[in-house]
Amino acid sequence: MAEKLLLFILLAVALNIPFGSYRLLTRKFSLAWWLAIHLPIPVIIILRKVAFNLPLWVIPISIASAVVGQIYGGKLALFGQPIQNQNTKNTALAP
Repeated sequence: MAEKLLLFILLAVALNIPFGSYRLLTRKFSLAWWLAIHLPIPVIIILRKVAFNLPLWVIPISIASAVVGQIYGGKLALFGQPIQNQNTKNTALAP
């Protein structure tokens, strides 16, 4: 049971990483943003019910795994991009 649960968690996180990366590149609250968040959910439900036959108490763990995958995917999308500091002003044009 523990091996199945661990594999399920890893698959749920891995499934959400590309969707988290895509979510970060879309406009917030748009249809694409909403789909990036919700499209992996039916796949996770099918994995839990059919492929792994896990009990209902795994649902909060699967939700947490999906959130972790979304956050990690968003961090990966930002990786390598320059950091913009919003507190500094452009003083090159100031007299």
